[in-house]
Amino acid sequence: MNTYNKISKDLRRVTPVDPVIIPDPYDPKLMFKENVEREYHRLLRSIRSSDRITSLVNAYYLGKMTEVRANTKERTMSKKIITKHYGDICRRIFLLFEPLGVEQIYRIKDFKLSYMRMDFAPFSELREKAIQESIMRFSI
Repeated sequence: MNTYNKISKDLRRVTPVDPVIIPDPYDPKLMFKENVEREYHRLLRSIRSSDRITSLVNAYYLGKMTEVRANTKERTMSKKIITKHYGDICRRIFLLFEPLGVEQIYRIKDFKLSYMRMDFAPFSELREKAIQESIMRFSI
């Protein structure tokens, strides 16, 4: 099974129904830069320890920080902290799982950080599938 099909299958998984999730670590009492540094260090630590799910969750939250919480100045500053490689991967993981929520990461079986190196066209198709899956799930 190729990477695209593995990801597509993981996006359709529905169990466990109510996974226990790591809460969003963003702390509004801290400066944005401190939040980014902390989450980036968590990401690198989880990658070093080969904790696949926690790595994906940390990447999701780091992507959320830079995509949703950051203003233009903060986004530029975060690019000085996070390597381009991990910045791109975190952004894509957040964009892919955003429609289904971070809970979906806890349901996956095959997905890896390295899968986000794919070309833009298949990534866009997968994001569209995630959006369609969320519409089907949440409109019931």
